[in-house]
Amino acid sequence: MFGIVGDFQEAFPDLFNAIQDVARHDPLLEMSGTEPPRHSDGWGYASSSSGSLVHFRTASPIYNSGPIKPENGFFIAHARKASPSEPLGAANSHPYHASDETMEVYLAHNGAFEKRGIADIIGVKEAADQTDSEFFLQLMMMQKGTLMQRLEDALEIIRRHRLLTGTPNLIVLGIRKDNGMPELLYYTAAPNSGVYTEYNHLYHVRGNGWTGVFSSSITGSEFFPEDTEKEVVRTGVILSLDTRMATKSK
Repeated sequence: MFGIVGDFQEAFPDLFNAIQDVARHDPLLEMSGTEPPRHSDGWGYASSSSGSLVHFRTASPIYNSGPIKPENGFFIAHARKASPSEPLGAANSHPYHASDETMEVYLAHNGAFEKRGIADIIGVKEAADQTDSEFFLQLMMMQKGTLMQRLEDALEIIRRHRLLTGTPNLIVLGIRKDNGMPELLYYTAAPNSGVYTEYNHLYHVRGNGWTGVFSSSITGSEFFPEDTEKEVVRTGVILSLDTRMATKSK
């Protein structure tokens, strides 16, 4: 998965080729012993640009998709590898969407929460037909305040109840309804097991006029742009992507 902001149209074909490449065959996933090492259980994206908002999800693998041409602005994408016994289909592809009177929110998540535990907190009896990611977004939307405050409070509930069974790599796009302003947040941390490998890392990347956060597998693709600066994302801290973090356009 990845999220980007800024003037990324020139770089986007390479970025999209990179996520398609590792979704088809993910070397880091293979190193972890996971078979098959591909992300084939659907994909989706959400974008916000100049007042327009697009949300797309499909059950088809991203590597079977044709090219897309999102406008500059804010963009998140996710290629899914479903956990065993989790529901499939377009409705369970990321990014998930939720809305209330103040904002639209889109969530992309890699990792695992203890689904039954979140379901109990939010008052859902039957959990089989929904995912842990969807439940986490519902938990987040039950909180009050800004996008940052809601994410902080939801994560605190997860930590307090020890519902983190896998690395919580999160990318969240929020759009305020009062002024249409978008905001993109991201977060990663070690799971309760404490095992945090290269596969779990997120990378912050600065490009020419754009900046983004990427799953480690994507940055390792041969298609990933070379003229970028990248660094490992700090763990345990909610961070915000801002166009001011991008390198200046030449």
